[in-house]
Order: sequence, then structure tokens, then C-alpha cells
Amino acid sequence: MSTVCSGHRAVLACLVIGTFAISLSNVIIGHLAYNLSSLYQPEEFNRGLSTFERITNLDGEIIYDGEYISHILDGELPFPVNNNLKRLKFRPGSLPLSSAQSLQKCYINSTRYGNQIPDKTVMLASVSDTHKLIYRNIPKSSSQLPFPVNNNLQRLKFRPGSLPLSSAQSLQKCYVNLTHYEYQVSNKTVMLASVSDTHKLIYRNIPKSSSSTARHAMKDFFDGNDRRVKHDELELAVHQLDYALISFVRDPLNRFYSSFDESFFRLGPWMGSGPIVADKPRVKKWYFENKYKVEKYPYLYEGLPTIGHFRKVYCPPDELSISPLACNDVPSIENGTLAHRFERFVRDYDGREPFDVHMNLQVSNLVWGVTGNPLPVTKLYNATEADKGWLDIAHEKGVHIPDGQLTHGRRITRRFNVSKVSDATKRKICRLMALDYCCLNFELPEVCRTADDDEAVFCALDKIPKREGDKIDIFDELVIQQW
Repeated sequence: MSTVCSGHRAVLACLVIGTFAISLSNVIIGHLAYNLSSLYQPEEFNRGLSTFERITNLDGEIIYDGEYISHILDGELPFPVNNNLKRLKFRPGSLPLSSAQSLQKCYINSTRYGNQIPDKTVMLASVSDTHKLIYRNIPKSSSQLPFPVNNNLQRLKFRPGSLPLSSAQSLQKCYVNLTHYEYQVSNKTVMLASVSDTHKLIYRNIPKSSSSTARHAMKDFFDGNDRRVKHDELELAVHQLDYALISFVRDPLNRFYSSFDESFFRLGPWMGSGPIVADKPRVKKWYFENKYKVEKYPYLYEGLPTIGHFRKVYCPPDELSISPLACNDVPSIENGTLAHRFERFVRDYDGREPFDVHMNLQVSNLVWGVTGNPLPVTKLYNATEADKGWLDIAHEKGVHIPDGQLTHGRRITRRFNVSKVSDATKRKICRLMALDYCCLNFELPEVCRTADDDEAVFCALDKIPKREGDKIDIFDELVIQQW
């Protein structure tokens, strides 16, 4: 070096060359170090923020830390300039963001998911101007498994009571054909219910499902009163004001026995004249307005023109001599005369036009008559354990019900002898009540479970055009109904 770089000009040249060589070597070494660290070591970004790491998997693919991604989303860090794909990979759930915050950065490819996104300029929502609150519904029918694409019938068959759902949950998937059941579902825009504002409790009445006990409990223990409620008022109360909407349901076959027994008494010719209606003009008037409904079954009241004739068929003479009311507390002695009429009626009945409201399906009381959509029911209790149900409700609401104070209502011994009813008739009743069995997820009684295929009851999961009020949407929804 001393020999080569002798002289002033030579020394200057050597200094320039040496400086350039050192600078070049620093650049090369730095570049190699950067690339090696990018490939094999965690990358550090120190810009007044925390240290972020990226993980390299076995295939050499980089998976970025969620916190690093969030800072890029917020504009606090730039997008890596050496990323040719213009995308960074990270794991679900790793972002330090809420679901709502993450949603604001979400992009949905409308071409790929076009069949899931409505192309409308309006959105259906529940709005409370009073409380400045808007609720956007996400249907529960967004299921984890798709509807089988190779099912040409667009329906799946299953057995009643086999769903791992409560009766209230199953009801929310129920579809009631308002054309088929037009005589069972009221088309009014209001619904009669017992409402307790004190305890934020709403009870929807279903005849012959412990309704007398329920009305008594709501009035005497929960400060409830009967009220006509509009659809939007009910939706607001349940979804936004934290009210609970409840009712009681029971096995459809046993309820049908009770429903017929009650309806038979209410539409008997003794309601047109005689001691029962002597001081009840409104009851008498109702009878004459509705008796045409049983005239298609003339055999029902043959030989029973008065209440006296009727009572002699089922009431023990000793009890009848004491008081007609005593007949309500003792077992029936009817020898099959009434049961035979009942069986003949079941053979003739198609289930579409009941002759009394007590014979309506339970589900018909739990849907809106204008749309057929289910009411926003919070819970359905078993009517056969009504006392226990009300005690549970009282416990939840902090209400005390004294022992023995719940027994109430018309607990009348059934007038016709159910033991005389044939298995064939029972199976026909199960078919008539199929919608209740399916929508309320009740298991079939043994006699109906063992029926042949042509008499068996099955439910259907159907794919039908979605309804919003009285309008039909182009998209499908999954609903439960009878097969």
C-alpha cells in the first residue's frame, strides 16, 4: 500500500477507492443480513410501538401477528412494500378488535356470495325512535350445514320430537299455511294476552292447556291484566324492553280428548234452552250463532236433547241425585256410547275447520294470523306440570305464591270413556295434530310411533320462498311443518 499509494495524488486516489470499497461492502453485508433475518428470524418494527412478530411456517409462508395487522388497518404502519401478493396472512381471532370493529374492515365478494346477499336498496330492521335503537336481525336459519343440493323435493323427512330443541325453539322454525288453516288462525291485527308490566311478563292463552290456572296466576300473583296487543308492540316488548312471552302446551293427543269433551258440552242443544242458559243470554246467543258448525255431524247429539239426558250417560245416579256439579268430580260411567260418537267424529273430521275454538291447534294460537309467522315466544312450559312451571316463573321474578294457591280452573272429569277409544282412532288424531307434534317438537305417544307407514306421522324440513310480512322474497328459508 505504501509503495502503490506514494505521492499526493496516489494517496488521494487510494483513499477514494478504499472509502468506496468499504461503503460497498457495508451495503452488501447489510442487504444480506436483512434478507437472512427476513427469512429465518422474527422481524422487528420499532417505531414507537410494540414489537411485532411474524411466524414462518414449514412451507416458508409468513403468518403475521394480529396486532401488527391492526396497526396497518389503522394506518399506523405502512403496508410492506416487498409484498408482491399485496396481501398479508393472519389467524382468525388474532386481531385486538371487537367483532363490530373488525366488521368495518370486512370486504364481501358479492359475485361469490351473491345468493346470500339481497340486492335490495332497503333493509328490514326493528326501530325504536323513543330509545334511538335499531336492531338488525340475523336469522337462526343460517345453519352450520347446507340444505342437501341433491334433494329435488326441497324437503327432508324426520320424526316428531327428534330435534334437540325446546318447544319454543322449534316453534320459531314453524310454518303455518294460512290457506289450509284459515278457520283456525285469527286474521286480526291484535292478539289477546295477559300482560304484567310490573314483572315484564306476557302470557299467551291456549285453550285446554292449563289456561284457567294461568289466567288466575297472572291476575292474582303477577299484577297481570288482559290486553289486546299489536304485532309491533309485542316485538318491541320482547326484543328491546326485556319482556318474556310465555305459554303452556301439552301432548296433542291428550289435549284433543279434553278439547272435544269441552267443545261437545259447549255446542250441545242444552245451550239453546234450559237451566244452564236461563240467566246467560250472551252464551245462548253465541250458541245459535255457531251451532251450524256441528250440524254436519248430526249423530253427535242423537237422543241427547237436554242436559239431563246427557248427564245420565256419564254421571253415577247417586252423585246426580246430590247435585249436578258433583258429576264433575267423579269418574265417568259411560259405557262407550259417547266414545263411539267421538270415534265416528274423528273418522269424519279433516282437522281444517273445528266446530269450536277449543279444538284449534295449539300452534294456531302462537302465530300471527296476518302473516303466519311465529310469535317471539321466550319459553313454553309443559301444561301437565303447570304448578311447577308457575313456581319456576315466580322464583325468576321474585314473586311468592303461597302453598296450595295455584290450583284453579275447571278441572272436570272427562265425560266420555277414553279407554273405549281404538288405536286406529288415536293414530288418526295424531295425524290431525301433526303440525302441533312437529312445530312443538313433541314425541309421539307409543300407539302412534308404532303405526304403519301409511298411518305414521312425520315432519318435514321444507325450503320455501322467504316471507317478509305479506311479501314473498326471492330467497329461500327453512321451515318446519307436517309431512
